[in-house]
Amino acid sequence: MKKIPKTMGGQLILLIVAAIFFSQTVIFFFILSEKKGNFGEQEEQAYLNNLISTYKIISSLSGDTRDQALYLSSNPDISFSISSDPVSTAEISGRDNFARVLKSKINTGPVYILEKPVTLSTMLSFWFSDRMDECFDSGDLERLPQRCPSTALSLPLNTTEWLNVKLVQEPGEALVLFPVLLSALLTLAGISLVVVFAVKRITSPLSTLSDAAERLGRGETVEPLKIRGPQELSSTIEAFNVMQHRLTRFVQDRTKMLASISHDLRTPLTSLRLRVEFIEDKDLRDKMTATLEEMQNMVASCLLFSSQDAVKEKNNSFDIVLALQELTDEFSGVSFTARVPSYQYSGRRISLKRAFRNILENGINYGFEVQMSFEDCHDHLIIIIQDQGPGIPEEKKEEIFEPFVRLGKERNTESGNVGLGMSIARTIIHHHGGNIIVSNTNPGLRVTLTLPVTQGS
Repeated sequence: MKKIPKTMGGQLILLIVAAIFFSQTVIFFFILSEKKGNFGEQEEQAYLNNLISTYKIISSLSGDTRDQALYLSSNPDISFSISSDPVSTAEISGRDNFARVLKSKINTGPVYILEKPVTLSTMLSFWFSDRMDECFDSGDLERLPQRCPSTALSLPLNTTEWLNVKLVQEPGEALVLFPVLLSALLTLAGISLVVVFAVKRITSPLSTLSDAAERLGRGETVEPLKIRGPQELSSTIEAFNVMQHRLTRFVQDRTKMLASISHDLRTPLTSLRLRVEFIEDKDLRDKMTATLEEMQNMVASCLLFSSQDAVKEKNNSFDIVLALQELTDEFSGVSFTARVPSYQYSGRRISLKRAFRNILENGINYGFEVQMSFEDCHDHLIIIIQDQGPGIPEEKKEEIFEPFVRLGKERNTESGNVGLGMSIARTIIHHHGGNIIVSNTNPGLRVTLTLPVTQGS
C-alpha cells in the first residue's frame, strides 16, 4: 500500500480528488437506483405482458389468421415471426425475474435467447451519432443494423415450430448513465488540472523559501527572494528578505567591530612591549613579555578570524575525500581511511579544511597519534578524528568550543594556541548545517563531525 504524499501539494490534490470521486460516486449510484426503480421495472413488465399475451394468441391460431395476427402484433420496437428452428442454442437463464416469470407463464418448454449487448461503441453511437436513430426508427427488425443492441427469443409453439421475438433494447442503465459517468470523469480531470496549477503556484514559492532558509542557516549569501504568490505567502517572503538583510548587516557590523578592536589593540601592545624592555628586573620583564606575547597572539587570531569571516567563500563542488587526504599529508602521525575512493560534496572547501586542520592540530598536540576516517551514510557524511591522548573531563566537553578556552596546564601558548581553534571549527561545521560532538574513548578523545548532503551530489 502506497503512503500518503508528504508534500502539501500532494496531500491537497489527493484530498480534493478523493472528495470529487466520492461525491460523483454517490450521485452515480443514486441515479442508477432511481433508474432501476422507476423505469427499468416498468419497461420490463410492459415487454413481458406484450410477449405473453401475443404468445397465447398465436398459439391458439393457425393459417392466414395466425400470419395476420403476427403482422398486427409487430411494431417498430418488436417483431414476431415463426420458424422451424430457434434463434440460438442458449437457453434463457431462470435466475432473473424476467426469465422466471416468462417460463412460469408459458410453461411449454425451454426458451432460447440471442443477445447483442450494449458495448462502448454502442454507447458512443447512441450519444454522439445520429445513426443510432436507425435502431429505433427501423420498421423492419430483420434488417436491423449489426451495431444496434437487440434481443431475440424463441418460444416453442409445438414440436416443429418456434415463435421468434426480436426487439431493440431500450436504453438501459449503461446507456443512460454513460453521460453521467463521462461528465464525472471530465469534471474530475478538469478540477484536478486546476488544483495542480493552484497548488503548484502556492508550493513553488514555499519550496524556494525553504531552500533559501536552509542555505542562509548554513551561512551562505542568499539573494533577496522574488515576492510572489498569494498575499499571505508574499508577506512571508517579504518578512524573510527583511530578516535576512538584518542578520547579514548584524554579522557584518560585528565582524567589522571585532576586526577594528583587534587592529587598534596592536598599537598599545607594541608600545607596552617597548616599555617592558626598559624594566631592569629580569624575572618581572620575562613574565610581562610572556603576557604581552599571549595578548598579541590573541589579537592576531582575532584578526585572522574576522578577516576570513568577512570574506564569504562561495559554495563549490569538490572531492571531499581528496581534500581530507591532502590535509592528512600535511601532518606526520596522522592516518586516513575512507570507505569510498571519492565523494563530490558541495560546500566551502577552504573553510572546511580549516576546521579539520584545527581539530587535527589539537589531536596531534594533546593526543599524539591521530586516525581520521570518512564514511558516506546516504543523507549525511561522518568524519571521525580519533587521538590516543588522555581525553578531557566529561563536564568540560562543551567548554572546549568556547573562544579562548584552554583546558589544563599543559595546554599553553608556546605554540601560539589561544583557544580559538575548536570554536572556529564548530562555527564552520554549523554553517554547513552539520554538527560536531566530542567523546572520551579511554584512551583518547573522539571528535565526530556530521555534514548533511542535501546540497551535495
